[in-house]
Amino acid sequence: MSSSSQGTAKKVVGRDWKRRYSRYRIDLPIKVTVLRDTGYEEIRGRCGDIGEGGLGAVLAAEVPKGEVVAFEVEGPTGELLAGRCVTRFRKGLLHGFEFFGLTLEQRSLVVRWCMGRPVLP
Repeated sequence: MSSSSQGTAKKVVGRDWKRRYSRYRIDLPIKVTVLRDTGYEEIRGRCGDIGEGGLGAVLAAEVPKGEVVAFEVEGPTGELLAGRCVTRFRKGLLHGFEFFGLTLEQRSLVVRWCMGRPVLP
């Protein structure tokens, strides 16, 4: 195969959208609370990335896209970030959440947690 045909044979794989805020690799415990038909359910998991606009987490149960949940994330030095977010992405137990109405203090906390961490593509 010639070098010119190798270049055309490769397919660009990636998402067709861009995040408003960067996400940073992190590993923190998370708890989300969701309202089910039977009442409130607490779901635990691990937060794998976070940024000013939201976070990504692997949870022990699925939360449907569009669902609003309460969340609590314990930071690297014990601080607690709690609030509401909406599920924007779900693939199996992997979830992407967008924050709802973080205060300036909460945003500052997220920014501090992100400092010095690797940026996700």
